[in-house]
Amino acid sequence: MNIGGIDLNLSVSPRISVTDVALRVCGRYWPQAMCEDIESEAAFPVSEAASKLPRDSEEFFVYRDADAAASWDRDGLAPENANTMIHFLFGPKPRKNADRREITIVYDHRDKGEMRKLIDALIRELQATVEDPEG
Repeated sequence: MNIGGIDLNLSVSPRISVTDVALRVCGRYWPQAMCEDIESEAAFPVSEAASKLPRDSEEFFVYRDADAAASWDRDGLAPENANTMIHFLFGPKPRKNADRREITIVYDHRDKGEMRKLIDALIRELQATVEDPEG
């Protein structure tokens, strides 16, 4: 699926549980958020991620809500789906004693509204070093 958007590359401590932080932050801004592992066929509520998202998942999507998940599944990249999904991709597992791990967050655009707050909160709570294409 082509999702378009901005690739935000982050460098984070391997001691931080990126998945847990990502799901917690997305759930705070999108209370009805849905999650989908790259290997799964269906999205599920973020509140069920602890039991449904594989612990070693290195790529997953978070949708604003069930309607957004269904719309992305049905229509893919479409104007009405703007800023309703975030794609998380993890770089290779860090070597033992590595001090950083690379992740990429893909989103449509970080405007002045909800998405800006959500992305800024992810950066802050991941304690990330940022290579930010939008400044």
